[in-house]
Amino acid sequence: MSLCMVSDVDQSVADRHQMRAMLMNSVKPILFVTTEYEGCLDVIAMAEAVAGGEEELRRNPICACYINVTSPLRHNAEVVRTRWQRGAERNVYAFEAGLGETSI
Repeated sequence: MSLCMVSDVDQSVADRHQMRAMLMNSVKPILFVTTEYEGCLDVIAMAEAVAGGEEELRRNPICACYINVTSPLRHNAEVVRTRWQRGAERNVYAFEAGLGETSI
């Protein structure tokens, strides 16, 4: 779902490289995908740095997290943890496949 996909880096950190590329090469709002919780924390930190800090990102969100659930109306533990913890504190939105927009 990201604007770009990277294949020439270690795939365990590919989501960070994708976020970097999008932040450096676009002024449009970003819809990002991460593969695990720590990646989500890292890309939110990157967005905070670009936005001018945690409070500025909260006031003027520049990104949203796309969460692809494993099956309709069911979330695995990792998705729930990613969705509710750090994202809620940062006013980052999640777009869940088939479920529409949800504030996380």
